[in-house]
Amino acid sequence: MTPRFALLGGWKSNWEIGYNLYTKGHLFHDGDRYELRNVKLEYALERILSEEFVVKVVLPEGAENVRITIEGQVYDSSSLQVSRSEGYLDFNGRPTYIIPNYRGSTKDKNIDVSYTFSSNHVYHKIIILTLIVLIFLVAAIFLKRFKL
Repeated sequence: MTPRFALLGGWKSNWEIGYNLYTKGHLFHDGDRYELRNVKLEYALERILSEEFVVKVVLPEGAENVRITIEGQVYDSSSLQVSRSEGYLDFNGRPTYIIPNYRGSTKDKNIDVSYTFSSNHVYHKIIILTLIVLIFLVAAIFLKRFKL
């Protein structure tokens, strides 16, 4: 029989916290180069004691050439783990960059993310959805016309 809560210390639990961020005042771009600046890493983590964090940054579908900086320490695409996060109407998934085993305090630390993103990727979903609706309408017209 094991107790529900750890007795005499020994707490070892994993938990996850995530949040979406309004980009107004943080996201800047020059052509196809985007920079997310001065985002507090300690948001909602003020009183948490932890030895190790896993920091995940989810970027829009089509983002490339990613560079993440946390207080002077630079992580580029070669030093990050990359996975895909699925969302609504995502065809290839959103690139998720993971910094495993981030050690240290999150107090008064900012995270900066820079990446390239072609504005043409915004129109892919619109074009594909329009074509799907158009195909369904044409199929409905043919089925109605020939009374199959």
